[in-house]
Amino acid sequence: MKSKAVVDAWILTLLIGSMLGGSGHREALAQDFYTRDIIDTPTAGLLPRGSYLLGLRAYPEGGIIAMIGVGLLERLELGLSFGGTNVIGDGDVDWNPGVEFAGRYRLFDETLATPALAIGFDSQGWGRYRREAERYDVKSRGFYGVLGKNYSFLGQLGIHLGANVSLEGKGDDKHRPNIFFSLQKSLNPDLYIVAEYDLPITGNSVAEDIDSGVGFINAGVRFLVDEHLFIELDLRNINQNAKDSGRTLRIAYQNGF
Repeated sequence: MKSKAVVDAWILTLLIGSMLGGSGHREALAQDFYTRDIIDTPTAGLLPRGSYLLGLRAYPEGGIIAMIGVGLLERLELGLSFGGTNVIGDGDVDWNPGVEFAGRYRLFDETLATPALAIGFDSQGWGRYRREAERYDVKSRGFYGVLGKNYSFLGQLGIHLGANVSLEGKGDDKHRPNIFFSLQKSLNPDLYIVAEYDLPITGNSVAEDIDSGVGFINAGVRFLVDEHLFIELDLRNINQNAKDSGRTLRIAYQNGF
């Protein structure tokens, strides 16, 4: 009952926050909010200094992950997340092993000729945590670097390329480097298509029932309610890298202190 109360309180906080308007720097808040990540993969976007992010992600098997992020400095953000499977539904909740941590620092800003560059760490994976394999269904990003460039092409187009090494897994499945590619494209001012390809460099995983090693292709639609709130529906594992594809729902709200 206590864990359910915590989840209910978080959902209520998120919904109340989405109805409260910010009093200042709205345009600055919106600048990187919609593009700081693409489904599972990060970009070089950051939370503006003095802002916060509240997020919820719902995924198969009754899974919920709640997250909070804070823009501490002009180039630095930090975040925490926690969740589990069977949070929604009957039976016992299978909580993730602990609170996960994320941090991101932007080394270089985007210019007309050059992309932005950010480095970071994120220990939050996605899906069920497989204790026997010591990993999530989709591994956490671990340590990463990512380049990002935005263009005005029939609306807004963002292209992102990065590499990472996750700390999850065991044996040959641990410390495998990945590369990832993602993009977002506006259809109109309120609607974006997002897509990504997350590919291990070293080939097949030893945990082939979770991840056959050919990478994950995900795509989704992101609806911008206003400059503070978006709702996203994603189709995951379109290429059937794991046994099943799935759908996730995501809500994110950002404002300033």
